[in-house]
Amino acid sequence: MVENEENFKNTVMYQSQADENFHLFFKIESFLLDIPHFHDSIEMIFMLHGETKAHINGKLHTIKEGQICFCAKGQVHYYDNAQKNHKAICLVLSHGYTHHFRLQYKDATLPAVMGNIEENKEIFNLLLNWLDYENKSYLYNCAQINLLFDMIIKKYGIEKPEKSTKNDNSIKFINYIN
Repeated sequence: MVENEENFKNTVMYQSQADENFHLFFKIESFLLDIPHFHDSIEMIFMLHGETKAHINGKLHTIKEGQICFCAKGQVHYYDNAQKNHKAICLVLSHGYTHHFRLQYKDATLPAVMGNIEENKEIFNLLLNWLDYENKSYLYNCAQINLLFDMIIKKYGIEKPEKSTKNDNSIKFINYIN
């Protein structure tokens, strides 16, 4: 069984629907994707309750209640769902929604873990209000996303992207197709 599980974790899936034009996945989830995958979109997990283990490009991060996890484009990532009582806001943004961030900051990225629970309260409030708003339009979503990036950058700054060659050819091929 361990051998099959290890083979399963070594299998990486390209999640193509996340890279569709103007794809926005924004929901409260109690189950986070536990299959190693990557996409050209960015992904953020905002832990509302409990904790999970995030595997990002071969590094293990524990994400606790009130903390934020960020996966940059092309990073292989998955989550452990061993704790059955966790709940998180999952946000996946394709290029159509990250255009201004990419124009301003080029290849810069956000930290993988943003752990200051006090600083994150304002960010979580923004997300919960955004989730509750009923008349979400493309422009409204763009405004909320840009406000979210602004808040995070002011609190945590930006980083240079981690050099990774593991999926570089796959990403170049996907970008060529797109």
